[in-house]
Amino acid sequence: MSSDLPPSDSAFPPPTSSAALCAVHPDRASKGTCDHCGAFSCEDCLGVLGGQYVCRTCVDEGRVQVGLTPWDRREELGVPAAFWQTVTAVSGGPVRFFRELRPDGDLAGALGFLVLVSIPAGFGAAIFTYLQNLVMYSLLGTQPQATGIPLLDMMQGPSVGMAVFQVVFAPVGALLYVLIFALLTHLGLMLVGGASRPLEATIKAWCYSYAVMFWGLIPGGQLITGFWVLAVAGIAMAQVHKTSGWKAAFGVLWFMVGCCCVIFVFVGLAAGLAASNF
Repeated sequence: MSSDLPPSDSAFPPPTSSAALCAVHPDRASKGTCDHCGAFSCEDCLGVLGGQYVCRTCVDEGRVQVGLTPWDRREELGVPAAFWQTVTAVSGGPVRFFRELRPDGDLAGALGFLVLVSIPAGFGAAIFTYLQNLVMYSLLGTQPQATGIPLLDMMQGPSVGMAVFQVVFAPVGALLYVLIFALLTHLGLMLVGGASRPLEATIKAWCYSYAVMFWGLIPGGQLITGFWVLAVAGIAMAQVHKTSGWKAAFGVLWFMVGCCCVIFVFVGLAAGLAASNF
């Protein structure tokens, strides 16, 4: 297997010996050693993967795989560590994360990550909704009126039942959200010639973009994460499909902007008709 190594974001460490030479190019000085096999490597043969220096030989011979997310390495790292490293990598460095993401393969794993990250997001949303309703009805000094419809009654006030429903429904809601928006995003990319990868890659990119929704665990965080996930998805599409920023942004936003325009037109027409009757 031959694959490009991600370049180093910082200076290479000094060689361990002034006489150290690259194992592949003996006419070149070593810039460091591979953390996997220990071989001396020149600047062209050494790259950075997961915070470690890796030589091109290890990559070409399949001993090290490029493009694996921490979540792909969950058997090696353990589920808690792999989950946390993926969340922080997407949140703190989405450009690098999606630039190195392998667009094909293990879609089921990406969907599993989506389901897992939706649980804390749903928990935070449930707490926020409960506190919001509690404060609202306390300030108004009223109580919600019973309608006789259990689900509707549960949604009206500060209900523990509603909070539990939000947490339980969160994975289903996340799956529907991502699948629908992935389909719309891919269609938008196709319209502007920005879809260089199959639909599977778009879905996978959306699954990992949803990682920032983890911060919805903080009550009130939903006010930020809803916009944040759209920004990360735009970065993801640009990197995964190797397309321009405006095409990626169009793919993510075209449907929402279109809906807003349609609503604006209908509201304007309704207001115009109402004004003409006076």
